[in-house]
Amino acid sequence: MTRSLFLLLAASLALSVGFAVATPFGAAPDESAHLEYVRVLAEEHRLPRLDLTRPRDSAAGDISYEAHQPPLYYLAATPFYTIGEAVAGLPGARWAARFWSMLLGLLGVALIWKLARVVAPNDPALAWAAAGFAALLPMRLSIVSSVSNDALAEVTATACLLAMVLPLGRSATVRDGVTLGVLLGVAMLSKSSAITLLPAALIALAFWMRAEAQPAQTRAFLVQFGLVFGLALLICGPWLFRNHVLYGDPLGRQAFTWYFQDTPRWEDFKARLSFMQYMGTLVLPVTFDSFWGAFGHLSPKEWFLFMGALKPGYPPPSWLYPILGGVSLVSLAGLARVCLAARPLPQRALQVGMLFGLYWLLVVAAFLNFNSEFFQAQGRYLFPALGPITISMTGGWLAWASPSWRNRAAWIVVALMMILAVYALVGVVEPGFRRLAMAGGGPCA
Repeated sequence: MTRSLFLLLAASLALSVGFAVATPFGAAPDESAHLEYVRVLAEEHRLPRLDLTRPRDSAAGDISYEAHQPPLYYLAATPFYTIGEAVAGLPGARWAARFWSMLLGLLGVALIWKLARVVAPNDPALAWAAAGFAALLPMRLSIVSSVSNDALAEVTATACLLAMVLPLGRSATVRDGVTLGVLLGVAMLSKSSAITLLPAALIALAFWMRAEAQPAQTRAFLVQFGLVFGLALLICGPWLFRNHVLYGDPLGRQAFTWYFQDTPRWEDFKARLSFMQYMGTLVLPVTFDSFWGAFGHLSPKEWFLFMGALKPGYPPPSWLYPILGGVSLVSLAGLARVCLAARPLPQRALQVGMLFGLYWLLVVAAFLNFNSEFFQAQGRYLFPALGPITISMTGGWLAWASPSWRNRAAWIVVALMMILAVYALVGVVEPGFRRLAMAGGGPCA
């Protein structure tokens, strides 16, 4: 299986390069703005900041609007940018920064494989299928082949979940607490949406204490609580303090809301849709489509989904999304079958399920809350929970296979995902952007 994982990583890297070649720079979500953050660090040797003297003006080509983001992804991308620029100018800097994202994409796949092995140590087929799903998911390939902090957000979230799950069923050590605390701090420096990991970490600490002797549980919990959240605050605290000084709140939420006044909002749909219709007929379908794959040319002369979604009849019809919807329902049915057949669940499996379920609900709740204000129906915002998602979905599919067919079923899942990824690249992305270029259109910078 380990050799197969390396082959999977190689295939994922090759496809990522293919997506990067086929996708014009700036066609991926916010790519120009993410690169501008890296450029400021590399060339001006400072952290950027939002200009709150005026709201964003996308029509004027404003590409400084990611300045509120935590700095870790961009700091790590700076050496790649500098070397790439020295070798081949701006195109080299762009490609080098994209390559940094590709490396993070490979690390994310390896972490999902490891997470599945820890969750189900006696089921290598699950790890193989989950890693294959993540490695070959078309939308993820598109994101990790662009300049974007989403790749690091996914990696750090998966690493945090792995650190939460590892001590379950045994006595947690100081090293476990230190590891989780450091990873939580790093996650908060990757993207502010990592705040959803904090409640999950608190529940994980409570689960860790179940393995302690009764008299020592309270003391052990307080020690681990101090380690985990103290270290996390020590690492991300300076950034939160900077935001408070610059923007008036640690996460910069108020500044973000004011600055992005030109972004489509729920209010833009009130004339023709109730709030429930907005969520049920627009946000959720577009999110589902863009989780699997929705690319820049779907709306000619307008990149990605935002403005196209303001038009009636968007998203455009496709023969593929209904099939993917049916496949997803098969997975959910299989997952329900597993849960019902295994009752009562072993304590460790129940804890993992509760932990994954809580984190998934927190990510979805944050996503829906965001869309209740801004229209941002992008499936990539769910990718920090890709570890639990892939393990659950592939576990649901494998539930329909007999034990003797389980390994072969995992290979079938990976093969089908490979077909989907290749089709997305050579059948959708490359010809779509080529047609757009021939028509004189193109992504926004």
